[in-house]
Amino acid sequence: MSAPIAVEWEWRKKDYTKTQLRSMPTQFYYVLSNDGMIVTLAWECVPLYDGDKKFFPPNSYPCMPHEIKRLNRERARRLGIKPVENVEKKIVEEARLKLPF
Repeated sequence: MSAPIAVEWEWRKKDYTKTQLRSMPTQFYYVLSNDGMIVTLAWECVPLYDGDKKFFPPNSYPCMPHEIKRLNRERARRLGIKPVENVEKKIVEEARLKLPF
């Protein structure tokens, strides 16, 4: 059995027109915004390296931190990964419910 391989990637996004979307396999993308004519799609992008320089697809740009948080939640949902419960918060809530007042 071979050892697992780690792949470096980051969230990238790019704007597309509705006509460009018709010829794309959109199941690999996440929709960030849709204003009617322009759709912003995000995906897990693996950079290309040339020496020490890192390259990404042309006209794509990095996602903002609030978008990354949303994309990570959506990715976990698609993959069937359940969020980890905050055990300490759950214990405090259960203790609060047991109080007589």
